[in-house]
Amino acid sequence: MTSLTIPPVSATHSVSAEVARRIRVMLASGELAPGDRLPAERRLAEAFGVSRNSVREAIRVLTNQGLIISKVGSGTYVADVQGEEFAAALAGVVALERKRLSDIFQVRLFLEPQIAALAAQNRTEEELAELETLLESQRQAIAATGDGHAEDQAFHARLAAMTDNAVVERLAATISDIVGESRAEGLQSRERQSASVLAHEHILKALHEGDAEAAEKAMRDHLESIRGMLFPEE
Repeated sequence: MTSLTIPPVSATHSVSAEVARRIRVMLASGELAPGDRLPAERRLAEAFGVSRNSVREAIRVLTNQGLIISKVGSGTYVADVQGEEFAAALAGVVALERKRLSDIFQVRLFLEPQIAALAAQNRTEEELAELETLLESQRQAIAATGDGHAEDQAFHARLAAMTDNAVVERLAATISDIVGESRAEGLQSRERQSASVLAHEHILKALHEGDAEAAEKAMRDHLESIRGMLFPEE
């Protein structure tokens, strides 16, 4: 099995359920394939930043779902079943992840337009200059690698900080962390990256003008555009 990259589990989630969800995503994405041996329980606990009891409970749930099996004296493995059987066992995973991401975007549509409006009201010249720098970094990253996702997140985080509201800033950061975990293809597409730059330009223009209403609308249009790319059927 290839080396796995496992970000720590956030304390905002039910721990064992989140560990199980992360492993299901690895299965669905092919990062873990049928027959692969899972890392030892202690290593998983360290990688996820959780207790061994939480890992043990997650493994129990996944075993009951037929996704993994334990072999006495050998370890824990992804169930080595035929492709159709394995696909059936994972049938609900992708749908659940899409529903989860859709729910997150609903929250973003409630929160982030108001963040943009507050940022327009509270802006300083120094903060606007920082946003200009972040936007230019995003352009350069996309031109160089096709991926400006980190710069995109930084732009939104800076807007949240401009509200001067610690609760809003923390809530926005938590949502950003969850979105960052998603493997949804639309979040990484070049089309989405280019659209993000254009939307950020519109938001920043409204901020420079101190127009809270325009900033709110620009952010709402931005999020609706992303949601349309991710969920064209909605």
